[in-house]
Amino acid sequence: MQIASEKTRQVSSDLALKILNSGSEQTVPSDAKTAQSQQSSSPSSIAPEMPKSQANVTASWMRNLAAEIGLPAGYKQVWTQPSRLDVTSDSFKDYLRGAQETAKGWSPYAGEIIDALDAGTLTIESPETNPWDIAFYHEDGREAGYAMKYDDEVWMDFLNDHLARDENGNYARTASGAYIDKATGQSADMGQIGGNCYYMTWPTPS
Repeated sequence: MQIASEKTRQVSSDLALKILNSGSEQTVPSDAKTAQSQQSSSPSSIAPEMPKSQANVTASWMRNLAAEIGLPAGYKQVWTQPSRLDVTSDSFKDYLRGAQETAKGWSPYAGEIIDALDAGTLTIESPETNPWDIAFYHEDGREAGYAMKYDDEVWMDFLNDHLARDENGNYARTASGAYIDKATGQSADMGQIGGNCYYMTWPTPS
């Protein structure tokens, strides 16, 4: 899996949680697709046939999505599913290193992630979130817009299962601001490439 590290951005933990709390449907105008599309790997499949009941729900969602970005419901929509994120690949690790180097300007724990990556103590998981890329086209074939959808309930359930909370019910943080993994007590953070989400843990520096 190839990842364009120059243009693929990591969604910070705060932003990721904000997106999850507000819903997973994210849209961008057509002139912003180039940068956004490189957050996902090359599409591997077209949306399959589905039962009529599911198709009705999807059709309704698609009409609402088109309206949200100012497109008539009649615009052609092409759904493609990106490849599953391979967190063990060298390309992902190169991307992650580059993203954290960039994040050093604002993230106080970016250096911790790089150190853990170098030491081999960084653990990464990527739950299946069923991501889809949706492209909208004019009748003449010109691209009209672009959107992304993934199963935010699965991702939010995953985070609720893995992240520790304090006595007030808020997500607990380390001294450097990282989240805390519930099971291990280690530092934690998360990110996103297109609709593929990933979760990282590493030993908390003493």
